[in-house]
Amino acid sequence: MSKASLMLKGVNLNGRPEQPRSISWSPPCQGWVKLNVDGACSQDQVATGGGVLRDEYGALKAGFMFKAATPADSFAAEVWAVLFGMKMCWDLGERRVVLESDAREVVELINGPIQESQSEGEVVREVKSILNRDWEVLVQWVPREINMAADYVAKQAFDVWPGVHQFHASFGDLAKFLNKDRLLSDICSRIV
Repeated sequence: MSKASLMLKGVNLNGRPEQPRSISWSPPCQGWVKLNVDGACSQDQVATGGGVLRDEYGALKAGFMFKAATPADSFAAEVWAVLFGMKMCWDLGERRVVLESDAREVVELINGPIQESQSEGEVVREVKSILNRDWEVLVQWVPREINMAADYVAKQAFDVWPGVHQFHASFGDLAKFLNKDRLLSDICSRIV
């Protein structure tokens, strides 16, 4: 069996125990960028979000954060994070993008057919419209542990003025998350 053998409770199809693998951020393929996005919402329905765009080496290319001017829930914050992140990538001229979110429902919604009954239908339609532009975008779900840099940015957005704000350099503790991701990615690539 190959390395991709099916796992069942820590045992591969050959009946041998498998070594647990680290969950870590992985860089995109050469020629692609990766955008990790996340949304957040406070108890009083202040919605924020953010994203981190990195190259194939894990280096920060750009990022964004937003704070909604009107009350919203966490689902809306996640959808808006995808929308604002995709707009940023397009405006920066990126045409091969892997977008990762830890909001499984949002990823499934974006990858599935549009439903008129969706509360965020207009925003989701705008996301799908952007996806139909002349570019390659892969939208995928990742566990929260892999999305910590975006989570950090989304939480920092509670302290900014309402609106969308871009950045092109690390700030606060973001560098720690980016370096940790890069280090874990390097270690995991040597193990595999």
